Amino acid sequence: MQWEDYYKILQVQFTAEQEVIEAAYKRLCKKYHPDIKEGKHSDEKMKQLNCAYAILGNRDKRAIYHAEWIKKSFKGLMKDDFEAAINCEIKEKEVEIEIDVACDLLEQYFLDLAAAKYEQAYMKLSEYNKKKVTIEDFIEWQECVSKVFKLGNFCIKFFKESQNYEISKVKYKKVREFCVNVRDKNVKTGKVSEETVSKYVLFENEEWHINLGYDELKSVIIKFKYLEKVRNPIDIEKEFNKVLLKMDTTTGLLNKDGFMEKAELEDLRSQRYGNVFSIGMIKIKASPQIEKLCVLNCAQLLNKSIRPTDIMGIWGESNIFVFLFTETNGVNACNAVKKLHKILKEEIKMEFTLYGGVAEYRKYDLLKSIRLAETKRRYAQVFYQKNKEFKIICKITFKKVTNIKKSNINMFPHLNFN
Repeated sequence: MQWEDYYKILQVQFTAEQEVIEAAYKRLCKKYHPDIKEGKHSDEKMKQLNCAYAILGNRDKRAIYHAEWIKKSFKGLMKDDFEAAINCEIKEKEVEIEIDVACDLLEQYFLDLAAAKYEQAYMKLSEYNKKKVTIEDFIEWQECVSKVFKLGNFCIKFFKESQNYEISKVKYKKVREFCVNVRDKNVKTGKVSEETVSKYVLFENEEWHINLGYDELKSVIIKFKYLEKVRNPIDIEKEFNKVLLKMDTTTGLLNKDGFMEKAELEDLRSQRYGNVFSIGMIKIKASPQIEKLCVLNCAQLLNKSIRPTDIMGIWGESNIFVFLFTETNGVNACNAVKKLHKILKEEIKMEFTLYGGVAEYRKYDLLKSIRLAETKRRYAQVFYQKNKEFKIICKITFKKVTNIKKSNINMFPHLNFN
């Protein structure tokens, strides 16, 4: 008979208590039971689980098996190597268990939302969220959303783990990030839409909690109340189409047309009152496997980092962000873009390349100002290594170019790599 690692099958540490082994067995049975998950693989998995639990669930049988397991797992190792292997094994199992616990919490959170158990969902939020958002606002928000959209199927996938990670100026010892693919049904039109969102699960006060992603819900509630008041399905369809025509579907930001509409209003205001404003560009490039998620994370972070009076959108491709900095000259806009670059490099823990440029608007063609900012992009590259901090391999500086057709252009020069 082929020897098998029963600890691995039950996903527990070899030092686990009997209660932990029993709990792991029950959890995995719920996941792989043929009545829940059909297929040949689930049948084979259940046979493995039953066989493993028959040994590890019995103290006497486990003692005999454990002695054999030690010999096979650590055969030929010196004492120091043996202890190191044990510590490594324990750490890996702890991480796996933490990911499972965090994933289960997030799954239950979405199940609570789908079942309209909003109070239970609220209790799973972080302490920071509970301070910023009241339970009354949370429930009102979800009730408004449920009148417009009905939550359907969702799929949760683990993305990455972080240590000592800062979210909303609060540092957390452990953070687990998940990608959640969600399907919604429009209550009035019957249309089904699908989107992918990032959700953070945070470890605080010796427990896992969910990061809501909002600091306030009043404006969101107002928006959904307005949508709910549109009685006629044709009207709500038109409203959504109007919005979608001016939005980038990947990031939820204004697209090129939507940005130009807002920028033209600022252009008229500038011509009337003589106020200066500047255009900024940031382009994100990453490997095809992570670019979409990288851009989504960057979009959320950048949108939170700019002033309420500034305008942000997507310019052409979904990985190019365009900004209109109101009441801002070229020098200050240059500093603003530099600050945004710094925020991205500190917060986005992926390998990616940044491009950026700035043009100050001086009462001539708006589109030309945007193109000048676009063409003056230069690059800065950063990368993230697992279990290490960011290593910046170039230095960003700004250079001012004087009066090009009545416009002061501030740009990133070529950068010298270390």
